[in-house]
Amino acid sequence: MLPCLVRFIDGVIEEYHSLYPDRRKPTIEDVTEWDMRIPFDGMAELIWNQPGFFRFLKPYEDYVAVMKRLFDEGIETRIITNPSASRTIAHDKYYWIEKNLPWFPLSNVRMTSEKSEIYNPNAILIDDSPYYLSTWKGVSIAVDKPYNQGFGDKRVYKAEDVIPIVYRLRDVYNTLIE
Repeated sequence: MLPCLVRFIDGVIEEYHSLYPDRRKPTIEDVTEWDMRIPFDGMAELIWNQPGFFRFLKPYEDYVAVMKRLFDEGIETRIITNPSASRTIAHDKYYWIEKNLPWFPLSNVRMTSEKSEIYNPNAILIDDSPYYLSTWKGVSIAVDKPYNQGFGDKRVYKAEDVIPIVYRLRDVYNTLIE
């Protein structure tokens, strides 16, 4: 759920613009594919691999609130996130989680480049990545973005839409177990 919690693309846009103020400032609408090289002139990966980049990204407060509510209501909640190729990104992500989700146990964070390897038949993936939405073995909820159209079993357009889907699926799973 970390991509849904962090204003990652907003951060890439702002950093790109600060590095290249004379170039056209991309918008989220310019990111129509997961490969972000085109709107950022091939610089996106260099930007997000900078030490410290993830530490200071802003949260999506509405998704943080939804995650906190689910966590407080006893829904088993995990963050599965890609540590990337950079040596500092994993550390920066842990820092971000501690700063922005102080109530969330770090033992519930999993770092892997293959989210589908962390499979539980009752797990629901909430993500924006077309790759992870398409490779997840269980139910996936796509957080609507221009670059992930056509991916995910369910789609949400605003954070609060996640809650009824999670509860409906939990009820189905509980019925199957009984």
